[in-house]
Amino acid sequence: MNINLDSSSATQATDLLVNLEQQEVRFWLEGERIKFRAPEGVMTGAVMASLKALKPQLVAILAVREQQETLPIDTENRFVAFPLSHVQAAYFVGRQSVFEYGGVGCHGYFEILAPCWDKAKLECIWEQMIIRHDMLRAIITPNGEQRILPSVAPFVIEQVDVSSETVRQAMSHRVYQTDKWPLFDLKISHQNGKDCLHFSIDLLIADFLSVQILLAELFKGYLGQTFPAAPLTASFRDVICYERQQQSGRAYGDARQYWFSRLPTLPACPQLPTCVQLPTGSPSPAMQTNASEIPRFVRYRHQLAPSCWRRLQQGCQQQGVSPSAFLLTVFSEVIGRWSENRHFTLNLTVMNRPNIHKDIDKLVGDFTSVSLLEVDLRSPKTVYERVKQIQKQLWQDLEHRTFSGIEVMREWGRQQGVGHARMPIVFTSALVGEGKNQVQEAISETQLDLVFDYGISQTPQVWIDCQIMVLQGRLQLNWDVMADVFPKGVVAAMFSTFIDSVERIDSVECIDSIECIDRVKCLCMEEVGTGEALCDSPLFWHSALSLPLPESQQQRRKQVNATEKTLTPRCLHDGILARAAQQPQAIALVDPQHCLTYAALITRAQALAAKLNSHQRYAVLMEKRHEQVVAVLGIFIAGSAYVPVDIHQPPARILTILSDAAVSGVVTASPQACLADAHFREINLSLLAQIPDAIEAKILPLPHDLAYVIYTSGSTGQPKGVMISHDAAYNTLADMQQRMALTPDDRVLALARLSFDLSVFDIFGVLGAGGALIFPDEGDLQNPARWAHDIAQHQITLWNSVPAQMKMLTDYLRAEQITLPSLRYILLSGDWIPVNLPPAIAQIAPHCTQLALGGATEAAIWSNY
Repeated sequence: MNINLDSSSATQATDLLVNLEQQEVRFWLEGERIKFRAPEGVMTGAVMASLKALKPQLVAILAVREQQETLPIDTENRFVAFPLSHVQAAYFVGRQSVFEYGGVGCHGYFEILAPCWDKAKLECIWEQMIIRHDMLRAIITPNGEQRILPSVAPFVIEQVDVSSETVRQAMSHRVYQTDKWPLFDLKISHQNGKDCLHFSIDLLIADFLSVQILLAELFKGYLGQTFPAAPLTASFRDVICYERQQQSGRAYGDARQYWFSRLPTLPACPQLPTCVQLPTGSPSPAMQTNASEIPRFVRYRHQLAPSCWRRLQQGCQQQGVSPSAFLLTVFSEVIGRWSENRHFTLNLTVMNRPNIHKDIDKLVGDFTSVSLLEVDLRSPKTVYERVKQIQKQLWQDLEHRTFSGIEVMREWGRQQGVGHARMPIVFTSALVGEGKNQVQEAISETQLDLVFDYGISQTPQVWIDCQIMVLQGRLQLNWDVMADVFPKGVVAAMFSTFIDSVERIDSVECIDSIECIDRVKCLCMEEVGTGEALCDSPLFWHSALSLPLPESQQQRRKQVNATEKTLTPRCLHDGILARAAQQPQAIALVDPQHCLTYAALITRAQALAAKLNSHQRYAVLMEKRHEQVVAVLGIFIAGSAYVPVDIHQPPARILTILSDAAVSGVVTASPQACLADAHFREINLSLLAQIPDAIEAKILPLPHDLAYVIYTSGSTGQPKGVMISHDAAYNTLADMQQRMALTPDDRVLALARLSFDLSVFDIFGVLGAGGALIFPDEGDLQNPARWAHDIAQHQITLWNSVPAQMKMLTDYLRAEQITLPSLRYILLSGDWIPVNLPPAIAQIAPHCTQLALGGATEAAIWSNY
């Protein structure tokens, strides 16, 4: 064929083909017509216009390609055993029960309802298909090779007189003996006035597209349409042998080098909450699976409304991204929300049918490959930026897919350990062609009254397989999940968030509900109009993806947070004054040398108040001891606010805080050297006389007045003062007093330094309820043996500390085999709580309730419970 092509247009046509083929578009000729199969969203209006403009050049290029088909056809050795593909080999090995999360075959199961299935007609068509498709006669030998049987016995479709559910239980998780034919099964059951065709197949012999081919041919043949007359000249065996030969070529070597260079920085899989402790970087003993207990899979499924699916396609097309890339992005964001690591690797299923023969899209076999996709959610990005980022990475990886993801994982496992190379979170997109798959087209052409009622897939070592496909005009979203891997409710919540996030693009939302990242762009864009879907708005694409909470969690949060009550504003010390009037001789403060009643505490506090002025700020600078409580209470009685300063800080930092807080004086328990040359008034509690008979009346603070200023390090490392009013802190304390039902019988071990706001609860929460504070000696603040002694001696009921201190105590008590039955509540906050700490606490304090709290200092001690 001699066709004179303008070099410029020929180059354009070649570049266009290469670019589109890198995006998984496949082209072939039928006469002079260009046919293609492409992922959804790739063939935009602009691309179609380019194809039309360059059609003569494209036809010539494709014609030359077909004349130079590179797939060798080996009919002579058609029935000789040949190797498994990398994915087949992984499935074959992974089905062994000795492997972690093994004992399961790679299997697909489908149920198709019809008013009536003609068993004889189905058997006749299926028999022809067994002859047409070699892999329907395939077996896998025990040594890990596959072989096509020259002939097989007639296959009989069993018509069973049991419920569809019974058949489903028997067939849906079947593990075939791979060296025994057949590796598929079909049965017919009848229930509720309809027939159900049950179809089970080992996915070692057929990928998703192969299943489509088989069902499409079955449905067309069933209606009496002409069965494909043209025999298949190529075979799956030819393709596998060809790919093995290509491994010595340059493309394979380049792809291998690409992935080897990626391995040092490729992150691990998502660290999701599971029911087992997972290794993350080193080999671990295999989890033995009882061969009689086949792991079960559960399907979570949802169909998108046709209007929502159309809007999604339109929105993606306008932005120049594919629906697959958008849905992959949403899936990644959902996984990222539940994952400990926001930088992880997903396992992507790739339909790898190389364009090497005209029959390639008609063959049955497992052409599946996998590709590892790096996802980095650590920095905020707009929806458009995130989709583009993921799509770009995906296309770059697919350019090097000749070195398969299975080979990458094997090498990764050798370098960093089997645990690090585990990739159990999978994304599978079957969005191809013009929005229809072959099964859908067959149903439409034959007008058969068929309904796909149920389906489930399973894969060894896979925990979640997210599958997206178009079925009967609707976008089908499935998650096939290995049961018992995740805690109850986790996957249901994740799937609910995934579906809500996808469907939200068709909703009409208020602009204020969108978190806009790129304000400059958004200000230049039109706002969402009445009745306009989010995916049609530029604002949606240039804002962060907002993941809604699952409905069940929203309702639970509403219930848990329904705590609003009318609260009479009070000052922090009002409760202490009231308790002192009611129980003056009750014990308030205890340390190794002192024991103060409420009456004595008030007397000393009033003595200090007599030396102070109202509406000022006074620093408290002393060791951790009972005098700290005297100081802060005296400052409150004087109508002022306190500024706690850690005495163990460097003198320069102390002076910086005192200056920044503009304190009117510093309350101490002994002379402080750092104040010797400073211009701050020092009030030494040890030098104060008893309260005089007549003292100057003080202006009492009001609830909205400043109570204390606590200095934190701040984001820059410089001290930053946080100002908290009486009513803000009292709101927190009143809530906690009620939740824990605090009484005068409660005792707390006062471990928190005054400059840490946990001390606010110890002082005003416990004393305000009439309880007592027990102070360890300053030298014992890090001594768990002394803590245990004090808890037992004083029958302490409350513990309030950071998790590290509680871990010190539990480690000591477990080593000494001591328990603390007096503890009612343990409050932990200020840091991450190790997951193994709560069970350890339960051993040493069997009767206590554990509370995990948190919140910034600005939120008045705690803001989450």
